[in-house]
Amino acid sequence: MNAREQLQTVLATLRNRGIGNEPPDAQERAAQAVALARREQEVDLLGALLIEQGMLALGRGEQTLAEDILQEAVRVLGRGKHEREHVRALHALGLALYTRGEYLQALDTWLKGMELAVAEGLREDCARAWVGVGKVYHAFGHTQSALHFHEQAWQLAERVGDPTLSCEVAINLASTAYRLHHLDDALHYLALAEVWLKGPVQHPLWSAEVLSYYGLIYFEQHDYAKAEAALNSARALNQHHRNLWGEGHVLLHLGRTYYQLQRIPEALDCLNQANEIAVRGGLAHLVQQAEALLAQISMETGDYRQALTHQKRLHASVIATHQDEGQTMRLSRANEKRLAQLEHQLSVERIRLQFNQP
Repeated sequence: MNAREQLQTVLATLRNRGIGNEPPDAQERAAQAVALARREQEVDLLGALLIEQGMLALGRGEQTLAEDILQEAVRVLGRGKHEREHVRALHALGLALYTRGEYLQALDTWLKGMELAVAEGLREDCARAWVGVGKVYHAFGHTQSALHFHEQAWQLAERVGDPTLSCEVAINLASTAYRLHHLDDALHYLALAEVWLKGPVQHPLWSAEVLSYYGLIYFEQHDYAKAEAALNSARALNQHHRNLWGEGHVLLHLGRTYYQLQRIPEALDCLNQANEIAVRGGLAHLVQQAEALLAQISMETGDYRQALTHQKRLHASVIATHQDEGQTMRLSRANEKRLAQLEHQLSVERIRLQFNQP
């Protein structure tokens, strides 16, 4: 087996097992393969392997390392005729930026990927980019706009017919429906995602995400016992697969659930763990939510000194976030124009697919 064949084998192993199903030595194997690809100057495989290495780092909560690796992947793949992998690199980098709360940078990155995907006729990647755009609107509280973009992604996904893509879009539609308090719609899309996850789609972290949303819906319905059970199952999956981002958010929701159940020591434990993960991973918005509830509980239990500490940390995080990105979403005219053009191009593409025109 020559070097290129070795690299292709490692890449297939990392990709085909799905996120959260990587072999225990995945990071080490990825690093070794990246080093070999550099030596052999296999540019396309180097870029593809950097994407996998970056996503592994992101899953472990190594935010800065992940972004550095994915930035390199974008640069490497942007220098050659590797459009499909270049789009994948841009999508992965957008996800890393989004995870850190750099929403407008994530949007710009996803739009670049979408423009390239539209130009190359990569329908699946167009749909994933629409999901990303919807996530950004979601993050800024423009939930109705987020629903619009996720529905655009759903229409494309239905035409593409790929179960993995459909599952991803369904989970995002469930998320948007939940935030709009359309709980029946959220449950509908979660049920669709579950069917795929029990069948052709092997993605335990998405399974954890589905469980998390079930927990949030049960919380909204004031069924805190069922919420606790679903969230603890999601937590176990995230812990097993070393997904710190997912674990941190589940811990926050568990903290809220235990607070409602008046199990205060357990609530504090979960919230403090969520806060530690958020600080370590640079997840400012998770820090703020955890600190706010910790301050509230400290006040209610008469621990005013600790409440003041949490309020100070909350204030510092909010100020830092405000300085970095502002408090509202303001699209540049250029990005507004790009979105409008892309929507038009993708509308034409959906019509073409509908009538099966070449």
